[in-house]
Amino acid sequence: MWLAVAAGGCVRQAADAAGEETTGVGGVDEGMSSSEGGVMTVTGAADSSTGPAAVCGDGACGEGEDAEGCYADCGACGNGEKEGLEACDNGENADEVYTAEQPGEGACAAGCMAVEWCGDGAKNGPEACDEGGVQTAGCEANCAAVKCGDGVWNASAGEACDDGNEADGDGCAGDCSAEERRVFATSAMYEGDMNFAKDNPDGLMGMALADARCQGLAAGAGLTGTYLAWLSDGAVWPGSRFDTGFVGLYRVVSAGYPVIAEGWEDLTDGALMHGIDADETGKLIEDAKNVWTNTTAEGEQASEEHCTGWTVKDNTTTVGLSSATDTTWSDLAAGQLCSVTLRLYCFED
Repeated sequence: MWLAVAAGGCVRQAADAAGEETTGVGGVDEGMSSSEGGVMTVTGAADSSTGPAAVCGDGACGEGEDAEGCYADCGACGNGEKEGLEACDNGENADEVYTAEQPGEGACAAGCMAVEWCGDGAKNGPEACDEGGVQTAGCEANCAAVKCGDGVWNASAGEACDDGNEADGDGCAGDCSAEERRVFATSAMYEGDMNFAKDNPDGLMGMALADARCQGLAAGAGLTGTYLAWLSDGAVWPGSRFDTGFVGLYRVVSAGYPVIAEGWEDLTDGALMHGIDADETGKLIEDAKNVWTNTTAEGEQASEEHCTGWTVKDNTTTVGLSSATDTTWSDLAAGQLCSVTLRLYCFED
């Protein structure tokens, strides 16, 4: 019989050369080395002194466990270390769960959760949408849904303007589809020299005085913007000094703000959609009244007769008709005396 010595100190009998069944202590029968001098050494036997292996979830952070592998036993939100599935951990984690603007570096909410914000690309908090802080056809940069009347112009959504309401006649169409400019015929009547001697403290003359008449009446009626008189003299005419690139709506200052034309090209094509039949206060001009113009329906100078640059009352010129929608709205008749009193057309420009 050979004597076998186990690595753990246990001793047992080994089988003899004839293959006898062996018996011994410790139940070790693997890892034995070759024999020497009748003694065989057994290696690789289990060491029961180390105790049971650590189990994640047993409530104790055992040997070989860490927060990455077993956060339940080894992790802790609030220790200032980002561990496991934590989005963040600044030690305090007292920031608001949601903010309208990008939070500062290191911000962290309770539970080691990342702070959500408008612009992070995820719809959260009170947001209607979130396209990463970029305005799109379906979402504003402030994460609100696109809506005409919200005061945020969104060209991607087809808005031409947005003045914060859905009303017509205030510079932006109620459906935000077009910018607007207002038009009226003056309530005041003027002779061909634009009443130079009356209410003219700055001593203005001609076209400058006519523009001032328009601007003064508009301001007095609470109309904002810059207003120019629809007049031509020997040097300038509407087509040379108005904004000919305008593509929005020209509206009369009256109930419902009727549209007379859709942009400059439509205004000067020979036909209006509605007559310029109201004054700056919105009061309708009941009877047809002639208006100083010396201007064709195309916005060009109608004649060389223009009350000498709108400075005298003893000459003649061309006039228009406020109730008309054909070319006569601006070019009704030539040779009209400058000594009579007529209205002016005033256009916001």
